[in-house]
This record gives sequence, C-alpha cells and structure tokens, in this order.
Amino acid sequence: MLSKSSIRFALVLGSQLVLIALGMEVLCRLFIGHTPELEEDPRFGKITKAHTAIVQSFEGHSAAHTNALGNLDDEMPVQLPPDSVMVLGDSFTEARHVARANRFTDLLAERTSRRVWNVGHAGWSPVNALGYLEANRGKFAPKTVILQVSSND
Repeated sequence: MLSKSSIRFALVLGSQLVLIALGMEVLCRLFIGHTPELEEDPRFGKITKAHTAIVQSFEGHSAAHTNALGNLDDEMPVQLPPDSVMVLGDSFTEARHVARANRFTDLLAERTSRRVWNVGHAGWSPVNALGYLEANRGKFAPKTVILQVSSND
C-alpha cells in the first residue's frame, strides 16, 4: 500500500507535468504554427497568398510554401505535361495538416508515375474549384482533372 506522502507526490508531479504539456502546446500553437495570409479572389473566394511560407500545427504538422498561384505545390508550367493530372478540392486536397509526401495527391503521383498538381484550397466548395478550372482552362488545359468533394461540401 502506498503512503499518503507518495500519493501526494505522484499527484503533484502529475499535475505539474500536465501544466508543462499544456504550456508547451500553447507556445507551439502561438509561435510554430500560424494561419497563412489569405486574399480574396472575386472569382474563387479566399485563396492563400502566393509565395507564402506555411507552418501548420493544428490537426497535424507540416511546413510548406505556396507557388505563384497560392497552391501548396511547385510552380506550374504554362503548358502542363500531357499526362499530368490536376486535382481540385478543399482543405482535404490542400492537406496542410500532413507532410507533402503523405498528401493524397503526392501518393497518387507516386502510384501512377504521373505528375499530379495540387490545386486545393481550404474552404473551397466544388463551385470555387470549377470556377478556378474554367478561368484557367486556356492557361493550363489539363487532360485529366479530379474534383475532390468532401461530405461537408
């Protein structure tokens, strides 16, 4: 049987560890992760600013940079390779919360040996994604397009 002093020591130590863990969580969320700057596009709604560094610590952790179009991907060439794929969607496509190698767009590229362009933006509905595709049809003209739709759309 444990003595009262042992139990009290364990409770004090346990509560101190919980307070330290909570303090570290607050510091990490304040100083390591941040919400990227968004800009309002009259055609597509809110999009992440171009060439922005993003550190995501809510619902996972990742660090990335946006391209000139505000997408979490490499710069897109004016003429897409003929066998490339463009994936449009919301935050599930954008996937700020996971490392790039674990995004489904990068896994798809790996499994199909095709270049897959990630054009996901948090908060987008299918209407935003299709508007983006229509507005950029002449610019990119992908032969294969995947529209990712979530149950919350």
